[in-house]
Amino acid sequence: MEELQHAVEAADLLLDVYRWKNFPTDDQYGRAPAAIGAVLSLVQLRIIQLARVLRDDEDPSTIATEHNEAGSGDRGVVLESWSPKRREQKAREALRQVQREIKVARER
Repeated sequence: MEELQHAVEAADLLLDVYRWKNFPTDDQYGRAPAAIGAVLSLVQLRIIQLARVLRDDEDPSTIATEHNEAGSGDRGVVLESWSPKRREQKAREALRQVQREIKVARER
């Protein structure tokens, strides 16, 4: 969460520099809107993924992995991976949903 906060702060700082036209070169100034948008898109995607985990729609291991570790060492929110039993339960729920969709499609 701390890294998301830093990313939002970075986008805010870039926006301030952009507003004041305070980039060293015109090229950097011209690229600033795309850079700001890219940072905020990454933040948005991570928040969406975090929301899926918090709703229990996605296994926390998709976030709580070594390749997603961020710099500060303060883990903040600690997510535990689903147990094999929980993964099986979610797979069965998904299977039932697909079976319902197939039934509806056949009845049309």
